[in-house]
Order: sequence, then structure tokens, then C-alpha cells
Amino acid sequence: MRMLFCLAIVLGVMMPGGLRADMLDDAEAKQRGVSVERVQLEHALERIGVLEKKIAELQGKVDQAVKDRQLTHAIEDLAQRQKAIADGMAVAPATAAAGMKVSLCGVEGEARGIVYVVQTSGGMVDCMAYIQKSTRKSIEELVPSQQFGVVVFSEQATVLSKMLPATAEAKHNAAAQISEIQAQGQAAYELLQWKDAFAKAFAMKPQLIYFVTDGSMDPKLIDAVKAMDKKVKINVIGLVNADGKDAQRLADQLATIAKDHGGEFRNIPEKEIHAK
Repeated sequence: MRMLFCLAIVLGVMMPGGLRADMLDDAEAKQRGVSVERVQLEHALERIGVLEKKIAELQGKVDQAVKDRQLTHAIEDLAQRQKAIADGMAVAPATAAAGMKVSLCGVEGEARGIVYVVQTSGGMVDCMAYIQKSTRKSIEELVPSQQFGVVVFSEQATVLSKMLPATAEAKHNAAAQISEIQAQGQAAYELLQWKDAFAKAFAMKPQLIYFVTDGSMDPKLIDAVKAMDKKVKINVIGLVNADGKDAQRLADQLATIAKDHGGEFRNIPEKEIHAK
């Protein structure tokens, strides 16, 4: 080792000065080159870092744009579904209610949406149990794809059950409410509450109304109902308890309402009302 060191000294001493200077210059040049390359590399890395940051920002914007677009598509899809449902409820009963059967007191119908309009004034006391039983049975036979509502009226009209899908729970709740109905109050030959009952029923946008009454109405109701809506079918269940000519007159008026709205009229005989 000592010999190599001495040899280096000897060579250095023996090496011409110009050659030594050239070698030092070359070494310094190489060192400067390395330094320049290092600086260039550091700058390149800085630029890469900046580019990566910009790429990340752009990717974030792209991801947000995709989410916004997906949200827009979801909103558009929801709007289309809502429109389809609304259109389905608005189409003619023959197409919208195919296979969706309903029956009340032997009067058949087909409808997706049904509203029961029931007179509950004091004059209905003798047939209230029959009405309650028949209405509960009709509602119980509906399927979940159908909807139903119930309006009762005496001295005023009340929505007993708003339009709801005919689920087991909805039918159970409606049956309980119907069972609590009491025949009381005065409604005979009044017009306001009868019109209000139909207005509340039409507001639910049904395809079929079952109108249950003793027929003691103001004859003006015929034109009033016709003016409200001519498209909704109305089946009329009569519980006329008058005698002779009065009974026929009331029955004729009820039959007219049914005919004007493409429905059926049936007057329930006394023996059926009070059958065990």
C-alpha cells in the first residue's frame, strides 16, 4: 500500500504540469456536468410532480363530471318513471284496469283506482250494517296493484281513507274505520255535501266510483256530477226505502247518474239488506 502511494507521488512529480492541469480540468468539467445533470434531473422531477398534481386535479374533475352525469341520468330516469306511472293511471279504464276486478253488492267492475262514496246520514241507519259488511268485503278482495279510497258524507263530506295501494295493512285500516261509521245527521235533499263528496272522490283521480245512497238527493246533483267529470265510471248502489212513486222517482235519478257515467245501477231489495 505504501509502495502504491509512493508510486503515485513519483508519477505526479514526474508528470508534466500541462498534463496534470488538463486532467484536473477534465475532472472539474465532469463534476460540473454531473452537477448540471443533477439540477436538470431535479427540475424534471419538479415538473413531473406538477404534472402529476394537474393530472390528479383533472381526474377529480372527470370523476365529478361522471357523477354529475350519472345523477342527471338518474333524475331523468326517475322523471320518466313518474310520467309512466302518471300516464298509466290516466289512461282509459279498459286498458289500465284489464284484469283488475272489483265488486260491490253484486255490481262488478274493472279498475285500477276505486273510490267508495258512501252516504252515512241518519236515514241509512237500517242498512248501515249491510253497507259496512259489503264495503269491507269489496275492499278485502282488491289486489295490491289496485288502489282505493273512501269518502263518507252526511252533514258534511269526509275523506275516510285517501287513495292508497290495496296492501293488507291499508285494507285492514280501512275496514277498521268503516266498522266505526255511525249513521247520523241530516243529508236528505241537500246539494252542497253531496257535491262535495263527489269533488273529493274525483280529486283522487279514480277510474271507478261506487256511489252508495238511499237516493234522497237534490235532482240537481245529476247535472252537477256530470259537470265535474264525464270520464270516470260510476256504479250506483241504491238502498231506496221510499214507497210507491217516490221510490221509483229516486231509483230513476240514481239510474240516470249511472247511465251518464257508463256505469250500472242496482237497487238492493229489503230482504237482501236484512238477510242473516
